[in-house]
Amino acid sequence: MKRKIMSLVCTVALLVMASACATATRVQDAESSFTQAKNLGAEQKAPFEYYAAEAYLEYARHEKDEGDAKQSNAFAEESIKYADQAIQKSGGAK
Repeated sequence: MKRKIMSLVCTVALLVMASACATATRVQDAESSFTQAKNLGAEQKAPFEYYAAEAYLEYARHEKDEGDAKQSNAFAEESIKYADQAIQKSGGAK
């Protein structure tokens, strides 16, 4: 019985750690896309997309810090979507 409980606890711990790593990676992907858009001058060339990407990135960071992986990932995805659009409008390729 003790062995089953320890196994369950270890499995849950591994799942939590994997989720946290995936969230951190997705936020890093959003940061990378946003930085690329910024470097291409998207603030001037595609302001709506640029500022939307920036806002969603901030939300993603906040939710990651608060421990809400699901919402952090959702905001990171939105940030990436807008950053990619800004990159396209700024003449970059993604």
